[in-house]
Amino acid sequence: MSTTTIGVLIPYVEGGYFGALLSGIQRCARRHGVTVIAVQTPREGLEHTYAAAEALLAWHHVQGWITTIDIIAAGYLERIRATRRPVVSISAALPDLPCPVVRVDNRNGMRAAVAHLIAHGHRRIAFVGNDQQDDGRERRAGYEAALAEAGIPVDPELIFSSADFIESGGRQVAEELLARGLRCSAIAAITDRIAIGLMERLLEAGVRIPDDIALVGFDDMPLAQYTHVPLTSVRQRFDALGSRAVELLLARLAGAEVPPVVDTVEAALILRRSCGCRDLQQTHQFGPIDADQARDPAALATYLTAQALYPERLPPDTAPETIWPGVTRLLEALQAALDGTPPPSIVDLEQAWREAVRLTHNNAYLLQALLDQLRRAAEARLMARPSVDPEARTRLNRFIEQMAEAQSRAAQQVLSRWALQLERIIDSNYDINRALVRGTASATGDLNWLYSTNARWGCLALWRDAAPFDQRQLEIVATFGPMPTDGHPIGQRWMAEDFPPPALLPPTVQRGEELVMLLPLVTPQRYWGVLGLVYPFNAHYHAGRGELLQWLALLSTAIEREHLLQVQANQAAELRAALERERALSDTVRELGSPVLPLLPGVLLIPLIGAIDSLRAQHLIDTMLTATAEQHAATVLLDITGVAVVDTQVANALIQAAQAARLLGANVILVGVRPEIAQSIVGLGIDLSNVSTAASLSTALASLINQPLISGNRNGHTYPTLGVRR
Repeated sequence: MSTTTIGVLIPYVEGGYFGALLSGIQRCARRHGVTVIAVQTPREGLEHTYAAAEALLAWHHVQGWITTIDIIAAGYLERIRATRRPVVSISAALPDLPCPVVRVDNRNGMRAAVAHLIAHGHRRIAFVGNDQQDDGRERRAGYEAALAEAGIPVDPELIFSSADFIESGGRQVAEELLARGLRCSAIAAITDRIAIGLMERLLEAGVRIPDDIALVGFDDMPLAQYTHVPLTSVRQRFDALGSRAVELLLARLAGAEVPPVVDTVEAALILRRSCGCRDLQQTHQFGPIDADQARDPAALATYLTAQALYPERLPPDTAPETIWPGVTRLLEALQAALDGTPPPSIVDLEQAWREAVRLTHNNAYLLQALLDQLRRAAEARLMARPSVDPEARTRLNRFIEQMAEAQSRAAQQVLSRWALQLERIIDSNYDINRALVRGTASATGDLNWLYSTNARWGCLALWRDAAPFDQRQLEIVATFGPMPTDGHPIGQRWMAEDFPPPALLPPTVQRGEELVMLLPLVTPQRYWGVLGLVYPFNAHYHAGRGELLQWLALLSTAIEREHLLQVQANQAAELRAALERERALSDTVRELGSPVLPLLPGVLLIPLIGAIDSLRAQHLIDTMLTATAEQHAATVLLDITGVAVVDTQVANALIQAAQAARLLGANVILVGVRPEIAQSIVGLGIDLSNVSTAASLSTALASLINQPLISGNRNGHTYPTLGVRR
């Protein structure tokens, strides 16, 4: 791993906001050769299962942290303070940990948007948002500042609090506006998603935008230009926030004094039709390029690249070609049109525009501005010549037409590739669903399902032991992609602070060219482990819930299912063992319940206690016959004194036992058959005429002692026979 490693605490690793933040962080880290480990933090009500361990992952590798929004647990802040590791926060101030905060210029951005509405003649302008975060509070301050500058008092009835920052919050406020009869002529929303929700509901109700109500948002997310009425919005570069945070953190790590104050990133108003603007060609905020910039290729490349990054500034001492390699091809094509020499291939030019599309996030406003500036530069260069060649002007006009066509094709290609990517995601999700949910692959021992994705490296580690989180270890159970050749990592155990082990990370991560994401595998019942992943960012999901979250949910569920199946199998094995033990115990109990006691040679005593069911009756017959045969008994005393109830079933069993013994030549005497019991048995319809009985064991023994032995012979053996009164 590089000498410097920074950690990023972030609730999502995808989406138009968080994905763009990570993109900017990685871009800056690559420029400095810094290793980045992004740790996904609690989300969606699972904080109670994950918060205990969030502070541990990669702790020994990270020299400084970047945090996004206010998601750090108090315990983690305490650890940071104790170790004095520097922190830079994006958007939110951390009251318990003074540190630099990188934030868009919320106040001036909203101030410019509201001032623009006022310039359109609006006086009753509603504000929609909430003050749950610093960004929202600052945007409201900008709204109030714009009104104050225009001498418009703030009307509390025009301040609406949304339940959230997304479309549902906008629709909720739209219902309130409709119920009040639309007492405003314009609305400023603190996010584009709120504005989109407002627009959707108002249009459904027949409200015309911007004729009845003008509308502006904040963020300038890609979807803003594709809404039913293109949305005017305050543009902020989320990737610029990430890059600035890395720069500040690296400065602190280098020992520079970076005060714990807010460092703002510029915002810019992007005009579309929702605010009431009609002729957008006249609203570009970029001034015309001057002649000196037009003639100097390096200055022109810097100027165009800065426009592509707008409102982010090109980092100092950064060659524009490192940000936008294709800008050189465009300037070569411009010069070829002026000189009449062969231009770069159309393939190269379309590639250059595809790069511009990615830099601008396919923002049609900025792309048009780039084309306009290129046209102005071409005109300035042509007019700077001693004489204007008509053929050169014709070539320049054709060049501009080709640039417009190449730019349009590049934008369409990006959208087409995104559509194809969505189709690929659907296909891969189907394959992953089959592999994980349907059980065709082991969730805990196989990461081959990642072949259906664009992942380049993966490592699955699960928590072991039942110790507290600060003592538990992560065991590597599966890997994907290139691994070190000097040993196999499966089965290795690491403390959370040491995971992921640097030796397992691909070289691109160690050089800062890519970052590794540590994604928690969590279900409502349990925090199972961590999936380390190297995967290309996706900033297209404006909700922040892309394929990675879906895969994590599938994988977590599959791991839980395997665990439950294993628990079920273990319980079944335990039940089988318990059943075997119960059977053995039952056999022992039955044997103890029908003990065979030899009194004299040829005389056996079997005392019975307790209830006699069908199973015990059969066991009694088997035991008596076996003992009679083995010990050559001539007389068996079957003592039923301890049998609580002698019903028909018990009486029949005793008669069957006596009859079976008689077949072996033995005489069975029922001991404990008092007159009332005998009468009861006879009353049950049982014939006792052929069965010997004795009222008690003492009676039977007395008869045995007092009466002479009558010799009997069976199988060559002589036995005494006991005469007992019937």
